[in-house]
Amino acid sequence: MKIEKEDFDQWLAHPVTEQVMRALKALSEKSKEKWLAESWEAGNPDPLLLADLRARAQVITDLTDLKLEDIQDDEERESERHSAD
Repeated sequence: MKIEKEDFDQWLAHPVTEQVMRALKALSEKSKEKWLAESWEAGNPDPLLLADLRARAQVITDLTDLKLEDIQDDEERESERHSAD
């Protein structure tokens, strides 16, 4: 499926998308706060919990930082590369 840049930009600027992105970033912050509470305040620096919370935060960052190029399939990228030449 070809996604036009204009369509992608409109989707990013849509109020629902913006709210979802804010909510995802808030979840990432909650993961960091949970780690701080468990490790610093409760004295329980569980490495498995840290790995889990870091992985969650990374997935959220990956989602909120998506660019059009990241979601296009290989065929679309190849097609755009050839049209630019």
